[in-house]
Amino acid sequence: MAREVSSQQEKLKDYLVFQIHRNIVNLYKNHLILLEDINIEHQQMVKKLEKHVPAEVLKDVDYLSKDKYNYFRKKTLDVGNEAVREFERSVENITITLK
Repeated sequence: MAREVSSQQEKLKDYLVFQIHRNIVNLYKNHLILLEDINIEHQQMVKKLEKHVPAEVLKDVDYLSKDKYNYFRKKTLDVGNEAVREFERSVENITITLK
């Protein structure tokens, strides 16, 4: 009986970890989608400004360069992955029971 309860607790814990992990991943994937949307809009605006602004000025206003975009993307992935790791570390010390 105790083994069956322990097995059920582990299954419940695994399910909980899986669901929260999935939600964290979805959260940072959606953040990446928003970042991509912002990048697309920024690039469209830069393209429109090309007709009206000298190249030197345009380069100064281009606040979301490819390097900066990749930096933000990497930071989002790093923060999301660290959140998942931190959550999984904290769950290791938890015992889950149902009434």
